[in-house]
Amino acid sequence: MDSFSQSSNNNVYHNNFVDNANQVYTQVYTYASQNSWDEGYPSGGNYWSDYNGTDLFSGPYQNVTGSDGIGDTPYTIDADNKDRFPYMIEIKGPYIPGDLNHDGEVDIRDIALAARAFGSCPSHPRWNPLADVVPDNEIDIRDIRSLNS
Repeated sequence: MDSFSQSSNNNVYHNNFVDNANQVYTQVYTYASQNSWDEGYPSGGNYWSDYNGTDLFSGPYQNVTGSDGIGDTPYTIDADNKDRFPYMIEIKGPYIPGDLNHDGEVDIRDIALAARAFGSCPSHPRWNPLADVVPDNEIDIRDIRSLNS
């Protein structure tokens, strides 16, 4: 018998699983655990080095044209466990609000991403919910200014 014990009802997000999917899979699958692998949209889930999905869409249903750094399809761990919002790139550093490209810092690249979405709202094709730093369903100067403070 394995020395692992069952672990269910955990929230696991904002992590990098690099060449590590087998250990995650074994522990979850072997004990039929159910865990939450993301924090919903737009916060996202985890980076999985073996995820090979695409990022053509955005939004909580990943059906709005325009990429958002989150995969368009969930990452399946096993029948009971999925990361609904897997990151497309490895997370650099801790999760930071305003770090739109998940590189571990808020800088001019994040401001550029917000500027690209400037003037948009949820139904607009340029909408990027991560750029809605002041959560009011519109990307405006307040969001850009918040990135710079």
